[in-house]
Amino acid sequence: MKNTSKNSTSNPAKTELSPKISTKVKKSQNNKLNGIADIPRYFYKNEIPIYFISATNFNLLGTDEWIKRFKFISYIECFNGLHPNVFSPKEEVPQDDFTSIEDINNYLLMHPEVQDCIKTRANGKKAKKAMFLMFDEKTEKLAKNKG
Repeated sequence: MKNTSKNSTSNPAKTELSPKISTKVKKSQNNKLNGIADIPRYFYKNEIPIYFISATNFNLLGTDEWIKRFKFISYIECFNGLHPNVFSPKEEVPQDDFTSIEDINNYLLMHPEVQDCIKTRANGKKAKKAMFLMFDEKTEKLAKNKG
């Protein structure tokens, strides 16, 4: 067999007749996902705590099954403490009457039990993410200040 490769060497055992083709999907340096299949893999390997903060957890119920380190922080405890990824503060803290979902989210962000829960799960890491059904400028400011 004659080697027609430009990179021919005197040792035929080391000679390649065709280029190697990589089948690995590589992420770019900005963690860009390259296809639909990358999405579940990305969340399965997630190490950053992610919280859905709202009055109840129903809007994203089930999300905790496919996003690692996902937890619901809810004002209303719908599972009587039986759901492993739902946290609701036990003690009421005095507040004005709620007039919106944003008010409930702001209350939860300021609640000492919620702050303790978030600190405990951070494992010394600063990076955390929060999702809200509804939010306002105060919610954004509180979330940023609380880490």
